[in-house]
Amino acid sequence: MLSVTALNRLGQVGGYATTPGDAAQHAFLFSGGAIYDLGTLGGTYSQASGVNAAGQVVGESSTVDDLEYHAFVLSGGHLVDLGILGGSMSSAVAVNNVGQITGNALLAGDSQVHGYLYTAGTMMDLGTLGGSFSVAWALNNRAG
Repeated sequence: MLSVTALNRLGQVGGYATTPGDAAQHAFLFSGGAIYDLGTLGGTYSQASGVNAAGQVVGESSTVDDLEYHAFVLSGGHLVDLGILGGSMSSAVAVNNVGQITGNALLAGDSQVHGYLYTAGTMMDLGTLGGSFSVAWALNNRAG
């Protein structure tokens, strides 16, 4: 199985596919006529959700124990863990051409989900409008 979840103007495609024998699901990048397995953050699962014009891929991956999922960005050919907001899960859903990333993460206790903005190595909680949750699905190319 192969699923496409992201595409940029250069024709690079991101998504996820099963590994041989359907043993696991890994994020991939299709670029220059070849498909690249992006691996995981130590677990058996990863999924790409966004790709920018520079070929930076973002998504989520299970960690070593397969019980936690963390947001990642592909940097220098390796997945970099973006961290969490105190809970057991974070997911990156979009990356702009400036390299800023947005997504969603559980707070401590895993009872609330908040959107975040990741920039300059920091995951910033976007908070809520006074309710119990927020989500972030997209961002533009304007830094600031």
